[in-house]
Amino acid sequence: LLVTNIEDMHPVDIWDAYKPRAGDENIIKALKEDFGLSGFSMKSFFVTELAMILRVFLYNLFVYFKSHFLNKNEKTFTLKRLKPKYFHIPAMLGGGEGYKILRLGMPNQSIRAKFQAIIAQLNQHSPPVRV
Repeated sequence: LLVTNIEDMHPVDIWDAYKPRAGDENIIKALKEDFGLSGFSMKSFFVTELAMILRVFLYNLFVYFKSHFLNKNEKTFTLKRLKPKYFHIPAMLGGGEGYKILRLGMPNQSIRAKFQAIIAQLNQHSPPVRV
């Protein structure tokens, strides 16, 4: 159901005009709830603008991560739901032979396998990451 006060357009044309914005409300909701885009204000306009731009950039990275690295079921998940699984991973920074090693604590074998697959995909597009 679409309610509008536009009278001089055919209903199909109105639908075509509104359809590209169909997901905007969901994006705004995700930015507010998952990335803290509501309720922040800095003393300077430019600092506030920078904080907003950084949050929108992080949102875009998150959307890229979901679309390229997660399975079909997880692509619809919000950051709140994915955070404990992929972003809250205990780790220890160690070293050896002149380089640093980040040791991730993942007792669940399926999560470990998923991380290894993601890192393998990342290695195809960037400098190598050692697992």
